Amino acid sequence: MILAILTGGKSKRFGKDKCSYEINGMSSVEWIIKSIGSLFDGFILVGENEILSKKCIPDLIPTLGPISGLHTALVNSKEDIFLISCDMPFVMKNIVKIIIEKNSYPIICPKIGNIYQVTHACYSKEILPSLEKEIYASNHSLTHFVVNYAQSLILEENTFKQIKGYEMSFRDFDLPDDLQKYV
Repeated sequence: MILAILTGGKSKRFGKDKCSYEINGMSSVEWIIKSIGSLFDGFILVGENEILSKKCIPDLIPTLGPISGLHTALVNSKEDIFLISCDMPFVMKNIVKIIIEKNSYPIICPKIGNIYQVTHACYSKEILPSLEKEIYASNHSLTHFVVNYAQSLILEENTFKQIKGYEMSFRDFDLPDDLQKYV
């Protein structure tokens, strides 16, 4: 399995590039790789990002958001992927282990606080034809795709409650103040 980190997005609310933003001396992408990279056979960076441009695979179908990032990751990986957004630097290894241990399903997606964590989930290459059909039908919501895919495994919040601070793994940041609470 490959770790696919979404690096696109405009960071309008944040005001700076989230991927390269340093938290205690490391970029958010570096935090993710350090935290969970050892669980995977490798990693790829997916999306338009001026700062990381030489390291990133640009979206094959730009401007569609996370669904395009997932599509690009699956097309460019020889293996199934764990998809995570670059603005989730507090990802926890033991949480990700629980998710990837269920890899007999084509999609494994946590649902925390009634929010489907589609950018903190596993995706099999076998979903690619269905994903492309969804994209070309102008259905660009990754959440809609995950919820309606017949073989999605949705991991309810109870799955993670035994892990202290599990909520942190699913936290993203949109404003600089969002980080102040955690660093």
